Amino acid sequence: MAKERLDIKKEIESYRYDVGLLQKISCTKEENKKYLQMIKNGENLPDGIHRYTDAGGNEMNDFYTIYKPDLSEKEINEYLTFKKLSMINTIKNCACFFVALTVISIVITIIVMLSK
Repeated sequence: MAKERLDIKKEIESYRYDVGLLQKISCTKEENKKYLQMIKNGENLPDGIHRYTDAGGNEMNDFYTIYKPDLSEKEINEYLTFKKLSMINTIKNCACFFVALTVISIVITIIVMLSK
């Protein structure tokens, strides 16, 4: 059992980043300096500007914007379907590779056994 509640919305957002429906676009060095100065002056960041955090949750001195493509529900479903097909194709190629490897090793084993 889980000891704490899982934030499903945060998990969904994480998956959207994983499949490319949301993208973090890094700011330029000049923009990073500007936003860092704004924070040092006690000002709020402009809308849509976010600060990177490291694995420990510490804020870094780099900033990003979030790019969300303007896609319809149909286009999102089509994109995800093609993404699934691509992953299935990769699995198929891996399976073919290991089957071929197995067949080759069986053939070599039979040849070695017959040559003795």
